[in-house]
Amino acid sequence: MSRKNRKLKRTFRIILILVCILIFVALCATGYRVMYDVFADEPVSESSSVGVVVRIDSDMNTYEIGKRLEDEGLVKSAFVFTVQAKLFTQSGKSLLPGTYSLNSSMTAEEIIEILEVGDDASGDASDSEGDT
Repeated sequence: MSRKNRKLKRTFRIILILVCILIFVALCATGYRVMYDVFADEPVSESSSVGVVVRIDSDMNTYEIGKRLEDEGLVKSAFVFTVQAKLFTQSGKSLLPGTYSLNSSMTAEEIIEILEVGDDASGDASDSEGDT
């Protein structure tokens, strides 16, 4: 029985090691994909530019802004947009409320730059603080 026990323990160890390796590979692949999405900064659609008017309210945090942009098809992931906003915003600046004309061919960095200035690319944005 001791040989059988040793074989069983050895088999269990091998399976445990393989499961740990698979989990490690899955975590690495997921981490790589998230970091690629953050730093590659690709637009949702390069070929077909779809224009969308988006309203950003003054009580929205960065994730909520990202979620709205994701719902409108302007960014791939609200989480990735939140990380990009933390990385790409200039120190002391934040994303400003207003109504913006954006399109799906813009990168997240371009969208963040527009939201920091508080004016859209065509100069038609209005600040929501003056709205009632």
